[in-house]
Formats: sequence, C-alpha cells, structure tokens
Amino acid sequence: MNSNNKDKVKDFFRKEGFYFVLFICLCIVAVVAAFTIKKNNELKQSNNQNNEFTLNVEESVNDSTEASRNEMPNADRVEIGDNVAEESEELDEVADNEEVDNYTEVADNTEDVPVSTTVTEVVFQLPLEGTVSREYKEMIRLQDNENGTVDRTRRGIDLNASVGTAVTAAAEGKVIEVSKSTEDGNFIVIEHTNGLKTKYANLDAEVSVAVGDIVSAGDEIGTVGNSSMIFTSEVCGDVLNLQVEDSEGNQLNPSDYFSF
Repeated sequence: MNSNNKDKVKDFFRKEGFYFVLFICLCIVAVVAAFTIKKNNELKQSNNQNNEFTLNVEESVNDSTEASRNEMPNADRVEIGDNVAEESEELDEVADNEEVDNYTEVADNTEDVPVSTTVTEVVFQLPLEGTVSREYKEMIRLQDNENGTVDRTRRGIDLNASVGTAVTAAAEGKVIEVSKSTEDGNFIVIEHTNGLKTKYANLDAEVSVAVGDIVSAGDEIGTVGNSSMIFTSEVCGDVLNLQVEDSEGNQLNPSDYFSF
C-alpha cells in the first residue's frame, strides 16, 4: 500500500514537476518584481521630496536675495544721503568762513593800498613860432562903416602865422576830433593825459592826423589856413586860433598854460 502511494507521488512529480518548478519561478519573479516596483516608488517619492525641498530652498534664497537687494540699497542711500547732507553743510560752513576770511583780507589789503591823488603834469609847447595878435576874450571888430560897427568875441587866442605854416601838437595826447565849423573853420582837438584839450582852428583842409591817432609833442598835425567863414584873413589877418578846454569843454585862458 505504501509502496503504491510512493509510486503515485513519484509519478506526480515526474509528470507535474515542470509546472511546479515553473510556478515557483513565477512566484519568485512576482516577488522580485513587486519588491523592485516598491523600491522604485520609494525612490521616486524620495526624489520628489528632495526636489521640492531644493525648490523651496532656492525660492527662499531668491526671496532673501531680492529682499536684500531691495532693502540694503535704500538703507545705504539713506545713510549716504545723510552723509552728503552733513558734508554739504560742512562745506558750506567752510566756504562761508573762507569768504569771510577773504573779505577780511581784501578789506585789510584795501586799507594798506595808498590812493594816488596826483594829477599828471603836462607841459605845453607852442604849436608854432608867432606873436599873439589877439588876447583871450579880446573883442574883434567885424564891421566899421557908415552902417555902424559890429564887435564879436572869439574863443581862445590868435597867433600871427602865414598861411601854410606848419602846426604841431602842444603835448602828447590823442586826437579826438577832426572837423569843420563856420566860426572855427577846419580844426583839430587833442585830448591830453591831464584831462585838458587843445584845439587848433583856422587850419587848411589838408591835415596830417585822424581821429584816434596818438601824437607826441612837436608832431605836425596840419598847416595854417584861411578856413573860418567869420574871422577871415581880411578881418583878423593870417592867424592860428588856439584854444584850451577842460574835461567838461569849458574855455580856459591859453596864457595860463603856454609861455608866449
């Protein structure tokens, strides 16, 4: 009996052994596959958590960096602005002090500078060699006939000189006017360094200077003419009319400045 059972078992394993081994292999494969799938899931979950953590950390760092960028420059600007304001105030104080010092120094220097009140002395020389034919403010008789007499004053003095006689500058100066009038005829005005002016009238139309020229004493400026329409050669003879004026144009006595 027992022998038959053993034979049956042996026959079963011989016949069904292949399927049994195949089943065992399938079970092993299933277990390995299940274990592998589980491990893969755990690894994926772990990786996801790590990625989320990394993203959170990066976002936190970025937020902190951005906050630092936004906040720190403002604080720096406030501090810098305060420093600039303080430095500006200090510079203003220094500038004010320097201006006061400079003003004081200029004032002190001004007190030390002597003020010159000396008037430049100018010595006039005769513009030509000739005698005085009419004194300052002496009247000139223009008419004396059956119709009556007419006397008139003439500015300056008259010096006897033939037509064509050279006329020279009485002193160094600047020519400020070259012109002509009915009374004076052709004339030249020279302004001198002492503020006085000399006027040479009754000249010929041909003159040697122009306005703006600088002349020295003795420089020829023109010649005696007969250009006055009132004080002609028939009335006064051949003369040079010489006048002296102050800086305001007032007439002065030439005898006070020339030695005749």
